[in-house]
Amino acid sequence: KLGQRACAATELEFDEIHLDDSRIVGKLRQGWAINRAVLNYSRIPVGGIALGIARSGVEAGLNWLAQQPHLLERQSIQLEIADIVGQLSSLRATLWQHASLLVPRQFRASAAKVQAGDLVVEVCQRMMQLVGPEAIAHGPIEKAWRDARLNQIYEGTNQINRLAMFEELAWRYKDKEGWHV
Repeated sequence: KLGQRACAATELEFDEIHLDDSRIVGKLRQGWAINRAVLNYSRIPVGGIALGIARSGVEAGLNWLAQQPHLLERQSIQLEIADIVGQLSSLRATLWQHASLLVPRQFRASAAKVQAGDLVVEVCQRMMQLVGPEAIAHGPIEKAWRDARLNQIYEGTNQINRLAMFEELAWRYKDKEGWHV
């Protein structure tokens, strides 16, 4: 894995396994529906994890930049920092809004996960660019970027999540006259 190496991943292979009908969760052929419901609940917290990772990288970068007053005097760097922090604030508000729902819907859960996964990679990369070569030597910024990248992959890749978003939009379209976003 690119990042989050403290989290073990293992492949399981089941061959010639027989399950008694009493051991089946849900109804036969309903596994995907159960999995989708679980993903709807887990994708928003994954967005929160991504936000926390980005926040740690940004804070590490800001702490390094605070020791470089000549850089912080540059208006272009000030604007970049304000934009990065604004993006994180917007993401935090979005995640809180989606997390406040008692029953998360597929569109919102997937949208939150996609936005978080993509944004935190971008934010960490921008912070690395601001800090320059020191970002590699200054471990927390570079580690945050590596850890952020995994959030675009698990709980369904962001491409799969985008398809899930469209799937729900298409369901809504079938139920009503026209597209409603």
